[in-house]
Amino acid sequence: MTNELHVSLRSRTCRENGFLPRYDDDAGVIEVTSDSAREWQYGINVGAAVVFDLDADRVMLNFDVLIPKKRWKLRLDPGKPEYAREADLQFDQDTLRAKSFSLPVIVSSDSARRHVLIAFGELAPDATPTALSDRCFAFIERGVLLGFYLDFGQESG
Repeated sequence: MTNELHVSLRSRTCRENGFLPRYDDDAGVIEVTSDSAREWQYGINVGAAVVFDLDADRVMLNFDVLIPKKRWKLRLDPGKPEYAREADLQFDQDTLRAKSFSLPVIVSSDSARRHVLIAFGELAPDATPTALSDRCFAFIERGVLLGFYLDFGQESG
């Protein structure tokens, strides 16, 4: 077992809005929630900084990033991914069995805090973007989840 988050792509089930990011100022966390009514059955923890909620089929329903804004790195906004196929993420059995991963979690944003990049270590430049919604993209390379791009729209993160 490697220290990687292995995922596969499934047909998108969150149809209306998909995954929507918001920053909870009171809690100091990013919440990315889906419009799915399914209940979460499992959880996966990454570096005590990211928590994924999965349904009974191991499909991601929500995730929280527990790193407050004051710890985000500022960077130039690379812009929303140009092309991305639409899908949901399904975590594999080995990843679910491991439950906890010791990966670095790096959160960076533009100065307005509207566009946020979450990377589990170094984000490969050729990672394939997958649209979980028009405001949430996952980066995957050879079945390994490398991070996310979040667009908070007009509100800042």
